Amino acid sequence: MLSQMKVVLGIFVENVMSPAVARTGELDEVVKTLKQVLARYVVDRHAAPKEVLARHLGKSHRWLYRQLEDMEQEPTRPPRGDGGHKSHEGHRLMCDSLRYFHEISPSSGSATACAMYLRDHGWKISTFELEPLLELYSGMGYLDRLPREKPTDEVAFRAREAVYTVKASGREERMQLLERHSGALIPIAVSYLRGDEAARFSMSEGEVLEEHLISAVRDIWRYQVRRLNEAVEASIRDDPDEVGPKIRYRAMFLCGLGPFFDDPGGG
Repeated sequence: MLSQMKVVLGIFVENVMSPAVARTGELDEVVKTLKQVLARYVVDRHAAPKEVLARHLGKSHRWLYRQLEDMEQEPTRPPRGDGGHKSHEGHRLMCDSLRYFHEISPSSGSATACAMYLRDHGWKISTFELEPLLELYSGMGYLDRLPREKPTDEVAFRAREAVYTVKASGREERMQLLERHSGALIPIAVSYLRGDEAARFSMSEGEVLEEHLISAVRDIWRYQVRRLNEAVEASIRDDPDEVGPKIRYRAMFLCGLGPFFDDPGGG
């Protein structure tokens, strides 16, 4: 069990956490947050003395108390979707650059024009310094690199609409559901790695018209809910006295859209 958990954790860090952190550049902030939320998690979920929890984590009790104190002393954060902390210089530069392509020049823009915009907003950066960064942001899925009409033309970029456009209604409720449901990912992955017959961890991808995908996803979700409810009803019917062994399951249906799927480095 422990070895399987470590394998799954390593896979998630490499394929989920690392690509996400790389796209924001917020390495130090993520490490800091991870320490704090881990300390808070073990204290909130387990009744053992803090000294015992600290030993379990291989740390001193002073380390555990420091993480808890740092978390409590931080100023009130804005909603998590907005970052919730003061970003470092690299992250702010990326956000300001993307803001130029989204708000100032949504159809297309060059590194030269973007650099002028940035200099007007307090940045000391040249076109020569900015262009490779824009290439990086393009590779991360934030920008589209447009083809040159002439070999002598400067490379132009355009913001991807999905990077900024938020269509979801009830965003706060979705955030709460995301936080609550995402905790099932690792147990499901461990169950799949263990070889449980009912465990599934598969993915499909392709290109379809949006209306057909929306219809298909709705049908799949409805069938999932209906079929699992049928299994519950059949279990009650076949074992009315509830004397037979039961197993607890968690089923999850995930589907999403986005330019990040085009990035071979992750997504």
